[in-house]
Amino acid sequence: MKIQGFVITLLLIVFCCAVTNALAADVDCLMCHPDLSEGKSVHPAVSMGCLSCHTGVDATDIPHKMTSGINKGLSAEPPELCFGCHDKGMFSGKKTVHMPVAGGMCTGCHSPHASSSDKLLLSDEICFNCHDRSLVEKKNVHPPVAGGMCVMCHSPHQSDNEKLLVATSSDLCFRCHDKTKFEGKTVHMPVGMGMCTSCHYPHGSDNEKLLITDKAELCFNCHDRSLVEKKNVHPPVVGGMCVLCHSPHQSDNEKLLVAASSELCFNCHDKTRFYGPTIHAPVGIGMCTSCHDPHGAENKRLLITGESELCFNCHDKSEFFKKSVHKPVESGECLKCHVPHASQNETLLVRKGSVLCRKCHPQVGRRPHAIAGFDRPGHPIRGRKDPNRPGKTFGCLSCHLPHTSEWPTLFRYKANNVFDLCIYCHEM
Repeated sequence: MKIQGFVITLLLIVFCCAVTNALAADVDCLMCHPDLSEGKSVHPAVSMGCLSCHTGVDATDIPHKMTSGINKGLSAEPPELCFGCHDKGMFSGKKTVHMPVAGGMCTGCHSPHASSSDKLLLSDEICFNCHDRSLVEKKNVHPPVAGGMCVMCHSPHQSDNEKLLVATSSDLCFRCHDKTKFEGKTVHMPVGMGMCTSCHYPHGSDNEKLLITDKAELCFNCHDRSLVEKKNVHPPVVGGMCVLCHSPHQSDNEKLLVAASSELCFNCHDKTRFYGPTIHAPVGIGMCTSCHDPHGAENKRLLITGESELCFNCHDKSEFFKKSVHKPVESGECLKCHVPHASQNETLLVRKGSVLCRKCHPQVGRRPHAIAGFDRPGHPIRGRKDPNRPGKTFGCLSCHLPHTSEWPTLFRYKANNVFDLCIYCHEM
């Protein structure tokens, strides 16, 4: 009889426990917590039943009893609870892990039940809960940032790239920007090394094109400022218009020029002033920078050296300094007689032959020259053929050299005085 009573008691206990568990499972939590299943996105675990996560809650009593010893009656502490469904490898093991992820703070960004935002995010501006909003409150904002598309560039959980980028820096940029525009014969070093952010802010900037500083100053982060701190500076350089001449990314021309060297200069300088019957050889082959510094110089006209010394970079100096030297040559005034770029006259003269000479020697045309006689007013200096220079008209250069001579008065031929010259043309 005693045994029969014990069995009946045991069966009653088992029955009561089964009924209690059934009642707990049948409790409709949403009767009291309806908001946990309302929103644009709802955690699938909610539709699976609250006990899929809250196994340590006795919902038959109010207030509920916690039986698991874990906050909110969860079956495990986050993030291990989350990893019961989500692949742990997606949230750990890579080079860079988002700090909230590393700290197991899944609910720092995601609601565990329902949300009015995608992916159960707590808000559409979740990133600014931690990150400084002023980074993007600039005059110019990167379009993905303006559109709230942070995860277009950053992985929200982890990445093998710095700053949680979804790809290496340069490759990431080329997901939107045409890569061909950054490839060419000459590529700017930061571009070639994928250092886009050495010049551009990825989020926002008060400077145009998201530049990290004003475009005029930006170049000097790498390039020597002393290049332009000269007495004379090229106007585009003064105005900070580096990109007027240089492409900031790539070019098919040397030095990242936006056009071939000579053609580039003609974007501003009148091309007609550099063409004529006689063209200075460096000008003809587009070597503007063989005489001019394109940025700045201590010499006028941006010349790379003093005016007279510059000419001797190509012309043999010894051919200009013999015993007798023409005064303009001696004082380095080459441009007193020659045009540096192009001329309508031979040898780049500013005026034709003897006309040029009379600019400084007007007396030659006003009184007898060299000799005087009863039947003619001095030696003829124009209008006849030069007997010693075939194809040339008789003039000043028939007797005199324009630059220097081994003989007095710049005589062309060996002579100590004017009468010694006569034998070169006249039979004596």
